[in-house]
Amino acid sequence: MSAITLKSNFTTGITPVKNIFIDHYMVQANGEYVKIYLYLLRCMNGPQLSSSLSINQFADTFDCTEKDILRALKYWENVGLLTMEFSGEQLSSIFLTEPVSTVAGQSVSAATTLEQTPSSPDKIPVRKLSKLVENTEIKQLLFIAQKYMGKTLNATETNTILYFYDTLGFSADLIEYLLEYCASNEHKSFRYIEKTGIAWHELGISSPSQAKEYTSSFSNTYFSVLKAFGISGRLPAPPEKEFIDKWTNQYGFSLELILEACSRTINAIHQPSFKYTDSILSRWKAKNVHTVGDLKQIDSAHEKQKEINTRNLQSAGQPAPAVKKTAFNNIPQRDYDFDELEKALLKR
Repeated sequence: MSAITLKSNFTTGITPVKNIFIDHYMVQANGEYVKIYLYLLRCMNGPQLSSSLSINQFADTFDCTEKDILRALKYWENVGLLTMEFSGEQLSSIFLTEPVSTVAGQSVSAATTLEQTPSSPDKIPVRKLSKLVENTEIKQLLFIAQKYMGKTLNATETNTILYFYDTLGFSADLIEYLLEYCASNEHKSFRYIEKTGIAWHELGISSPSQAKEYTSSFSNTYFSVLKAFGISGRLPAPPEKEFIDKWTNQYGFSLELILEACSRTINAIHQPSFKYTDSILSRWKAKNVHTVGDLKQIDSAHEKQKEINTRNLQSAGQPAPAVKKTAFNNIPQRDYDFDELEKALLKR
């Protein structure tokens, strides 16, 4: 394994750790990554350490794999604290950069988030990020975002705004309306804002007018669901909104399917229950139901399976026991299956 040249753009003499690193970078990073970065700083102050630095030596020092070390270095490169140079496939140089960035008149870290899940915003390359944060329109947008959120944005939240602008191609006006819409509905979680923005992108929404048209119909969804449950004269409560948002945004169900689930809830337990409706829609989601036609196929298959089960019992010499005729039993009875069991559990 070849040796690595380590350089920096700031003077040493001690092992310096900037306050901005502690305040903004360290608090968001994996603890193992922090140790790697601090060790790099220490090596800068010790020629005897930096002269023999290698990925293999790193791995031995921290008792981990070389892949773990490279993953940590890649993380710090993504957030702008270092750059790596390679000779072929071998890491040959690490250049440490000073952890300072100013956005909208305040100190924030240069980039982004912790380890990303597939549904999280993509990391923005450091060089592109530095240009974006100097954009006057972006500075104004971040200032507006802070006003709507009522707080200073952290690095992750800043990156989400930049993700909308640079990756999804949202205009500043559309991002501002997104923030206004979410804040006015008391959803100030950036995780919620991120999901809503991605949902708009997937729907092809590219202007504030399209977004307003969509949110208007979305508000109609809230009241349509309340009406289906026989609820009137009030706004949906926050937990009820969360269920409806889940059904429309996360599950992608049409209003027609949602109202069908509401109807089945009332027929099954004779009272409104968002939890029960959610269980119905979750089953439909698991069975890839997207349209009323899909639902009819599922219902038909379910009925056929019930008939097959009944015939199998009869052919095995186990006919269903005759029910004694009474005034009560003359009323048509319903055959309950797992829906009835779920109903009983919900009533506990």
